[in-house]
Amino acid sequence: MRFHDLHHVLTGYRTDLTGEFEISAWEIGAGCGDFHAAWVLNLSGMTGGLLTAPVRTWRAFVRGLDEQSTYGRD
Repeated sequence: MRFHDLHHVLTGYRTDLTGEFEISAWEIGAGCGDFHAAWVLNLSGMTGGLLTAPVRTWRAFVRGLDEQSTYGRD
């Protein structure tokens, strides 16, 4: 939870429904480390985003590929 909330601050994605879909896609792209629950939740969020806001969700995913999440960091 703390990593996820920090990612909202660092990336600027909002906390509304579309922003949650975007941050899910970004976290999938950036990686969730060994946090299995994060992978499951983010995959479902990314799926919802691809159905409702496909362009924004895809852009967030691609952005995440070039960045690193804070999952597993001290």
